[in-house]
Amino acid sequence: MKKKDLKVLEDALKLTPNNIALRLTYALKLFKLRDFEQSETNYQEVLKKDPSNIKAKQGLVELYFAKGNYSAVIVIAEELVKVGAASEKMMELYAKALLRQNNISEAQEIYDRIIKNNPFYFDEELDAVLEDEDEYLHDDEYDGMDSDFEDEEMDNMFDNPFFADDDYMFIENGTVKWRDVIGMDQLKRLIDYNSVILTPELGYKHRNNKVNLLLFGPPGCGKTHLVSAIPDRFDASILPMELDRINDAFTFKAEGRIQFYFAKLRLHPSAILFIDDVEKYGSKREKSGSFEALQVYSKLAEELDGIRYKDSAQFVIAATNQPWELDPSLFTPGKFTGRCFVAPPTLSERVKYFEHMKAYHTMTSVEVSELAMETRMFSYAELSCLIDTALFHIATKSGKKKSKLGFQDLMKVVPTIRPFALTWFEEFDQKAPEHMKYEVDQYLQRAD
Repeated sequence: MKKKDLKVLEDALKLTPNNIALRLTYALKLFKLRDFEQSETNYQEVLKKDPSNIKAKQGLVELYFAKGNYSAVIVIAEELVKVGAASEKMMELYAKALLRQNNISEAQEIYDRIIKNNPFYFDEELDAVLEDEDEYLHDDEYDGMDSDFEDEEMDNMFDNPFFADDDYMFIENGTVKWRDVIGMDQLKRLIDYNSVILTPELGYKHRNNKVNLLLFGPPGCGKTHLVSAIPDRFDASILPMELDRINDAFTFKAEGRIQFYFAKLRLHPSAILFIDDVEKYGSKREKSGSFEALQVYSKLAEELDGIRYKDSAQFVIAATNQPWELDPSLFTPGKFTGRCFVAPPTLSERVKYFEHMKAYHTMTSVEVSELAMETRMFSYAELSCLIDTALFHIATKSGKKKSKLGFQDLMKVVPTIRPFALTWFEEFDQKAPEHMKYEVDQYLQRAD
């Protein structure tokens, strides 16, 4: 942080000295600049005004640990544990402080509590002292993993095909052909450019290979469809993050399940982790409304950063229809390394779509052009819906199924479909941060 930016916070605090949120921000910035004395002073100032402030206590735990004041870490962390406000990070520092004080048995107890909530937790220092070295994240075997499950429960867990068979987790290759994906040329080029990470000779054998792409735009414009076609383009597999699929098999919290998926990704260097509707995990922290939701966000941000696994490659693609719901910190360097606005198909792309449909229906090239003109701002999903609705209307009126449609059949249905993109652009303009609007504005300026 620049000194002039810190000066802005100082001046703001002079005007509003009782602003706790502002003082917490100031204390955190001072800590990051390693001005521990002033940071501690401001955290203590917050606690004078609000003795139960959790963020101030969490900040002091990190600060005292950095200063080597492990006794203070233990005292404050114990308070946080008692009120149920000790995050995984706080528990980790608590255990490490106990280790440095040679309280091995107490450190083991805290470590066991971390593992109970998150069986895929990994920390090099704690694991080296308190756990077998043959741990899950080092090996694709589960034999060295401790948990509080009974033996029968563990046996049932690993009988589940979700864990026993990797193919069960990944999207089946070849279901969508790359050549059949119409349009989205910018996104295709972006994926082609980053595909080097999937090549053993050039990519995942090198250090610091990390690709995190964010796709955003109205629903139905092809984000998921294109991702499903990637295995046909490259020798890669798609691992979709679906937390509910392991909800019944494990009782650990959501942040543990997020770590499970990233761990699985590291074990398969040629795989791509796909996080659809990423706003479910990375929503704005002030809106999250619960400590658990904050933990989920923190774990996602940590895994995207990949700080602990700098020698491992990772290729992550996330998609959202509500980019304004994402926490702003996810757009900082180190989280999403690239992003792409996936817009409704352009006029030329709609022409290609209907030209493709000519093989199944009765339309001339002139009619295709006119139909493309009349379906402005339609998403690919709505173009498909147009055809399905026309077939349905014919079947309900005549009682007969019709396999081929004519131009007039489709034109009758066009006025009944209002493109959702129109609503989406209005909401985006009202809610999206300024730094995201450039791509959308560029599209709207040249939209047909």
